[in-house]
Amino acid sequence: MGQRGGTGIPAESSGDRTAKVVRFRSFEVDFRTGELRKGNRRVKLRDKSLEVLALLLEQPGQLVTRDELRVRLWPNDVFVDFENNINCAVSRLRYALGDSASRPRFIETLPRRGYRLLVSPAELSFAGEESASGRLKLLVLPFQYLGQETRHDYLSDGVTEEIIVRLATCGPEALRVIARATAMSYRGTSKSIGQIGRELGVDYIVEGRLFRAGNRLRLNASIVHVPDDSQIWATSRDGECDEILSLQREVADTIAGRIRALASAEQTVTPAASSRMTDPETYDTFLRGRFQYRQLTYEGLTGAVKHFRQCVATDPFYAPAWASLASALSLLGFWGYGPLSEVMPEAERSARKAIELDTRSALAHTALGTVSWFHHWDLDAAEKEYSRSVELSPGDSEIRWPLFVFLSTMRGDHDRAIREARMAEDLDPASVLICANVGWVYYWARRYDDAVAQSRRALEMSPDCLQAYYLRGASELAKNNFDEAIRAYEKAFSFYQDNYSLASLAMAVGASGAGRRAVELFEELHHRSERGYVPAMCFALACLGRADVDRVFEWLERAYADREAQLLFLKVTPAYDSLRADARFERLLERIGLSATA
Repeated sequence: MGQRGGTGIPAESSGDRTAKVVRFRSFEVDFRTGELRKGNRRVKLRDKSLEVLALLLEQPGQLVTRDELRVRLWPNDVFVDFENNINCAVSRLRYALGDSASRPRFIETLPRRGYRLLVSPAELSFAGEESASGRLKLLVLPFQYLGQETRHDYLSDGVTEEIIVRLATCGPEALRVIARATAMSYRGTSKSIGQIGRELGVDYIVEGRLFRAGNRLRLNASIVHVPDDSQIWATSRDGECDEILSLQREVADTIAGRIRALASAEQTVTPAASSRMTDPETYDTFLRGRFQYRQLTYEGLTGAVKHFRQCVATDPFYAPAWASLASALSLLGFWGYGPLSEVMPEAERSARKAIELDTRSALAHTALGTVSWFHHWDLDAAEKEYSRSVELSPGDSEIRWPLFVFLSTMRGDHDRAIREARMAEDLDPASVLICANVGWVYYWARRYDDAVAQSRRALEMSPDCLQAYYLRGASELAKNNFDEAIRAYEKAFSFYQDNYSLASLAMAVGASGAGRRAVELFEELHHRSERGYVPAMCFALACLGRADVDRVFEWLERAYADREAQLLFLKVTPAYDSLRADARFERLLERIGLSATA
């Protein structure tokens, strides 16, 4: 199939819309229906605006001349007021995209010449190609818990997650499973199966219920074919509470078998390999830990660590508990919630134990990658582990995001990072963590407007998302929008009272010229350090805002002595651009292994 310039969508796609769905950033355009979608919002594009978008997508980042538009939109024998009509078509398209001619994020006007789509080829993905290959797309809705005690809700969440994970590893080349965060966003929804299916573009939806009465369980599950809203399979399994793990695995494998029959003959969906079973009490503790882990907060992760430690103490041969313990500990280190010297050695031991018990544990390989990156500063080992994780579980967005962050920050390969990020977003479009991390890739690539837009999207999904406020503040500060940056950091601090929010606020306040308040915020950091752990990088940020360069380097040296993880972002972080001409900065990068000339 031919392409314009070999970079965008196939050139004939606008004429043959039988299977064309193109995604770019947070938008999706369906050329079959003429709809432009962003999340749950749908806009019906007029024909000419749709044609304009098609031509721009064929040549992302390149000039599309007004003559090219005239030839595409109006044949030679048609006489119209071309200038006025093309302006109207572009204006309507901009309106649908929420774009502005004066500050374009998508469509740039090149006066008297034409237009350019401000999207890179790496940001395009094509759903139509997947459909043509016979790859099926499936969503597991949150299982409903119908017991009398709501404190057991974590059981139904555990069932949902187990089924998602097991299906996601069943022949990913033939079956794509929507990831957990997006699935869980439909908990308690009043939307019909048809509505949900159309929003996510899935072929099949799995739904179910978990009943508990005393020590007895009943697990009901069914598969619905979305296009005709027909139930094609259903089952009901009964057992004791201590049989929940075997019940959900049996249901997951049966669903995989049904999907196998629906997949194309060339592509086989195979049951996932089963890890060793554990006793009911350990599994119950494990589910409680996973429930807390998914909150991705300091309190949630530390609570999860306690549960996972309890699991491995009662059953030292249960690989999922070791892998989850390693992951929780590595995330605590990754986000600077404690000294790396305290959390990373245990994370490494736990990850290696999990891999010893189950060599195919993607979560354990991811944790080991994070340990290699932030504890050992071994970038090659980190990339190897992250790549192995994605190979083992390509349908798991939780596995993908550390890889694209690594590629952007350590390799400077922003285009590949964006491609990986888009795959993760496609798997889990409602994941605020994925959304925010895509924004960070834009920030490191110096695409600040895109980063701000991504932060807004993340905050629409979760108004208290700490990473989204960090991202918004950093991006606005890079644009010298001091008031906006300060507001973002103040909001983050009001929610979480954490050290990095306080340090970032001090940096933004100092950069704005409010020296007295910046000093007061720095002193608050110092008081905190007398009561508990505050990373040296926080003090470096606070001094950076006031342009106290010598003090910045003093704190960076302390961070180096403590091998703080955030040092590894120095090379790509725009906040440190003012230091790059200083020989001390280049020497520090070389000692870290991140030479600016590499």
